[in-house]
Amino acid sequence: MPNDYLNLVRATISSIKELKSSVFSTQEEWQALHCIEPNVAPAPVQDMIVKSAPKQPKKEVPEPQMKLPAPTPPSEAPSAVKSSLLRLNPTLHHVDQIPDDAQAKRILNGWREYLGETQIVVLSADTDPATLELLKNLAKAIDQKLGKVKAFSVDRLEREKRWDLFLKKNNLKLIVASEGFNRLKDVKHHLKSFPANSTEFLGDVPLIVLSPASYYMENPKEKSVLWGQICQILQR
Repeated sequence: MPNDYLNLVRATISSIKELKSSVFSTQEEWQALHCIEPNVAPAPVQDMIVKSAPKQPKKEVPEPQMKLPAPTPPSEAPSAVKSSLLRLNPTLHHVDQIPDDAQAKRILNGWREYLGETQIVVLSADTDPATLELLKNLAKAIDQKLGKVKAFSVDRLEREKRWDLFLKKNNLKLIVASEGFNRLKDVKHHLKSFPANSTEFLGDVPLIVLSPASYYMENPKEKSVLWGQICQILQR
């Protein structure tokens, strides 16, 4: 029995070989039937892999900026609150802006200019030694014989423009000032001159502006004239 199978296999193989030789005349036709390429080496694995293109750096696209609308000008029409208040009280005074309180603060600090019960003031608008000595002696004589006096520089009053507060806060009878007083700028807004009788006032206070100190040194009699003028004003 095994020999029969073996003989059958051998006969089949012999038949196939005869069929090959009768149908395909060449080796190439036989390989073509089985899709075999003669003498062609298989392509390397690296060539069979599809190479991807290098990645390009991603360009950053700037985000569009949102444009804010231009601010609209405030309406000139009164607000609802203001309208309601005006309906309730038409005479009500109102303002659109908060008032500046600089003037209020200035008046509030006016106490700094108060001189107490002093009614005579000697003002120095010069710094030369001769003028300062003249004012010192004059203030001493007035204080001893005529009344309480205070002597000080005009610098702060002129710089801070506080002449109005100075005059308002004090009940003065006489102001005596050195020659440089005529060169001040802000104080001129408060000066009053009466050429007819050769008198001057600072606000409503009688004012005597001295001549240069050298004038009284060269003319001693002028000191007596000055003293008489001071006495006359204070006796009124």
